[in-house]
Amino acid sequence: MKQYKEKDLEIAELALEVMDMLGVALHFAGAKQEHIKTLIDHYMNELDCFDENESYGQKQMIELILSLKAKYPQYF
Repeated sequence: MKQYKEKDLEIAELALEVMDMLGVALHFAGAKQEHIKTLIDHYMNELDCFDENESYGQKQMIELILSLKAKYPQYF
């Protein structure tokens, strides 16, 4: 049982690191600091609409960020 809790904790920590990296990517994409949390929420919403049968990698991440820049220029 302890092993599962440790694994869950590792996964949760990795998820937080990924969210932090997304925030950094948005920063370098030109996002205003005060809007990064909002943009992360929008990114996650866009990700929910992503076709699970399609490949998802760096190219798709970049396309999603560019899409956010086009849809929400006020945040950049």
